[in-house]
Amino acid sequence: MRVTSQPPVVEIRYPEPTGRPSLALRLGETFTALARSSADGLILEMGRHRLPARADVPISDGDRLTLRVAELTPRLTLKILDHRGPRPAIDAALREALPRQTTAGGWNSIVQSLGQGSTDLPPQARNALRQVLTQLPTPEQLQRPEGLRSALWESGVFLEARIAAAPELAAATAGTDTKALLARLAARLRALPLPSATAAGGRKRPPAATPQPATAVESLLRQTEGMVARLQSLQARAAAEPGALDLSFELPVRDTTDLEALRLRIRNSESDSPNGNDPESQPLTVDLCFQLTRAGTVHTKVRIQGNAVSTSWYAEQRPTAEAIAEALPELEHRLEAAGLAVGALSCAHGLPLSEGSDTTATLRERGLLHERA
Repeated sequence: MRVTSQPPVVEIRYPEPTGRPSLALRLGETFTALARSSADGLILEMGRHRLPARADVPISDGDRLTLRVAELTPRLTLKILDHRGPRPAIDAALREALPRQTTAGGWNSIVQSLGQGSTDLPPQARNALRQVLTQLPTPEQLQRPEGLRSALWESGVFLEARIAAAPELAAATAGTDTKALLARLAARLRALPLPSATAAGGRKRPPAATPQPATAVESLLRQTEGMVARLQSLQARAAAEPGALDLSFELPVRDTTDLEALRLRIRNSESDSPNGNDPESQPLTVDLCFQLTRAGTVHTKVRIQGNAVSTSWYAEQRPTAEAIAEALPELEHRLEAAGLAVGALSCAHGLPLSEGSDTTATLRERGLLHERA
């Protein structure tokens, strides 16, 4: 390929055997191109033209680009004006969701006041919130394998994929999926009338000199929208690595008058075995984080390889750590009874390096993680 340039136009001429006409690019001109990957690097396809290029940003095969000729000398430089493809869409979703996301723990004070009858929510908001709460999983449900499976399936992470796979079941799916429930609650809260802006006698209230605190409905709406954003960020994160097993979930858990949160991540990890590329020998790591109202935050790392299992526990509160350490022999016995080869079981007070009432009775009665689940 021979390039001759004479501002403000650069003309690219291709070898005659290719049969391609020459390509003239003018300074400031915009055009669209399809990105293609080749053994020699990135190729831009523009109709019958193919232009080798280098990029300073990640560009995947099949991405569609809108480009502008930014410079002709000392070298041809194209500026990306629009980038459409899986990766840019994921990045855009993360940029929008991450600043707004909140966890289920933000709901806890609202749920507690609802259970105690001291909430400031109007009747319509109370009823809408109760409808969502009755659909959320309970600790007892998560201790059963089928209950945990159902909670993960309806966690919101798979909502759009489930509807796309079975559109005829969209209504039924949206009726139980956590993300759909939260989105519907947010829509109902937005439809509620705002507090009246008029004073007694029909006079318009003067604007407040200082920002007013959010109403109960506004607080609930903000938390609900934040939880939807959290699920969107988890979906985007999963879509960023489609070829790998790395799924994250966040489950709001209904426990009498409290709302607790369970974060769970399931991923493949590197194997110490010489057959590490064999899927059968590749270890599975499950990271869990329990945000418990009375027992504090508890982190758990479970590593499973074949029939062998090992666990590490970390508790934010010392009484919780002591209670878990006391229960480890029983956990070992139950894992062995389930036919597993138990490796190391440990518990420490504090948080893992990757993270920044009567506790003993609570842990014994309810359990944190059932060995069968």
